[in-house]
Formats: sequence, C-alpha cells, structure tokens
Amino acid sequence: MSDLVDGLNELKDAQDAYDEAAEFYDGTAPEIWTSTRLARMLRGASGKFRVNWARTTVTAVLDRLEINAVTCTDEAQQTAIEEIWADNKLGLEAPIVHEEALEFGDTYLIIGTADEDEDGIEFRVHGPDEVRMFYSRENPHKPTYALKAW
Repeated sequence: MSDLVDGLNELKDAQDAYDEAAEFYDGTAPEIWTSTRLARMLRGASGKFRVNWARTTVTAVLDRLEINAVTCTDEAQQTAIEEIWADNKLGLEAPIVHEEALEFGDTYLIIGTADEDEDGIEFRVHGPDEVRMFYSRENPHKPTYALKAW
C-alpha cells in the first residue's frame, strides 16, 4: 500500500485510543474496579466521590512546564525568533499545546507562511486526531513523513 493509505489507516485506527484519552481527561470514562467485590460495595456511590485523576495529573505536570527561552548564537536569527514568537503569541499558545500533548500524548505545531503575509511565519496547533508523524523503521528518531487529514 502507499504511504498515504497506510497513514490514513493508522490515523483512523488510533482514533479510539484518543477518544478514550479524552473521556478520561473529561472525567466521563466509566469507572474501573480492581475487583467485583469492591464494585458491589461501592455500587451506589458511583459519581459521588469521583476524582478525575487524569485531569489532576495533566494539570500537575502542566503547572510545572515552562519554556525558559528559545535562543541561538546569531543575533539576527535571535531577533527573528523573538519576532516570530511575539507575532504568533506563542507565549499564550504554549500552555494549550502542552495541555493537549499531556492529554493525548501527541500534538503538533505545523509551521508555514502566514495567509495575509507571505514573508510571515505562522504556527498552527493540530491534534493527534488530524495529524500523525511517521518515522523510519531503521531509525525510529528520524521522521519520514507526516499526514494531515481534514
């Protein structure tokens, strides 16, 4: 099969896991008990004492994530980085990107030219339900292609 067909199939196959992650994060996933005896004992209490541990964990990690700086040694490039950061309001976007990455395990920033300014650079956040990165079988750290579905 082609990379496109394989990629679309993988994107589709991963959807259930991302839906489940969203349910856990939103606190709507069904409760799972370690034993039937415990489930019987707490049958009527379902929802009364429910703690959303998934959201709690994501929030705890998110509160500790911080981008200290994006730097380079070339002064002109550093100025460009700072302008791009400000123009795209990446200080405001970063927590959103981080939260989605913590919720789903994946998230993507696609960088391209700005619609209204061909010289400008624009960052767009995409969730794992619409974008997937694929890597080399020989070198799992080397991306081979990415797929974006609408």
